[in-house]
Amino acid sequence: MIAPPLPSHRDVIDSWPSIGKFAGDIGVAYNTAKHMRRRGSIPPEYFSAVVAAAKRRALHAIDFESLARAAPARPQKNRRDAIIA
Repeated sequence: MIAPPLPSHRDVIDSWPSIGKFAGDIGVAYNTAKHMRRRGSIPPEYFSAVVAAAKRRALHAIDFESLARAAPARPQKNRRDAIIA
């Protein structure tokens, strides 16, 4: 059975029993994981750790593709070209 896609990084983090377990599984401090959840964004440099931890916990809906799809859109820092009319 294929699990439905997770719509956000917050949903990914909430797949764990607690933020503390998520933090321990991916090797970050509790506050780092808490900030990821609050922002609703897991930085790409943690994707490998998240996917490996999800596999250990049999969270089959979490893979690189689902993390990439769930990543929030990042605003472009340089919008000068869009301002020129």
